Amino acid sequence: MTTLVNKLNSSLETLKNQFINESCEWAKKDFVSIGKKVNDIENRLANNYYTVSNKEYRADISFLTKGRKFLKGGLDNYIEFIKNDSLKKFDNSIIKLAKRISKKELNLDKLNIESSHIDVNINCIITDGNKKVKAQTILACGEIVRPHYRFLVK
Repeated sequence: MTTLVNKLNSSLETLKNQFINESCEWAKKDFVSIGKKVNDIENRLANNYYTVSNKEYRADISFLTKGRKFLKGGLDNYIEFIKNDSLKKFDNSIIKLAKRISKKELNLDKLNIESSHIDVNINCIITDGNKKVKAQTILACGEIVRPHYRFLVK
């Protein structure tokens, strides 16, 4: 399976770079959101908004601790944290993808991967000369949702 992972990494390098760039852009926006939320929580604490038994209080105090840590480290450190975390997630996704493709029982010695890049997504045809497997990605992201990929195998 190591051969398959290496070939997938090689074929999906542009996707990986694009994913990392999207994640870094998201991190910049999220850093600002963290700052706003920390400020809101601090204001609520100062104005005795919470009761100690309040579930919202416990969740906000937990967020406040993490949020202050990120803010203290600064934007560059937060972007680096998100970048490294995204790289790990992408690499883990490649391993999961390889496992799903391996179940298709292709001859890994004769493996050929043809990929096409469409905007932020990639479509791959993986063949051993006898069998063909189609793998594609779907990028999910938005204002609130951190960029992440879904790999589909048919």
